[in-house]
Amino acid sequence: MKVNTINIATIMASFERFDYKVLNFYNSPEVEDEIRNKFEAFMRYLES
Repeated sequence: MKVNTINIATIMASFERFDYKVLNFYNSPEVEDEIRNKFEAFMRYLES
């Protein structure tokens, strides 16, 4: 699916709500930052 918007957070939330799995996405810095932050928090959790 190709969308003509940079803010895909709402689209990603809709997919998650209907149990779709998004495998890849490109050019979405706000979603990438959110996922990176969650990953880093998870890694800190595993280390403790």
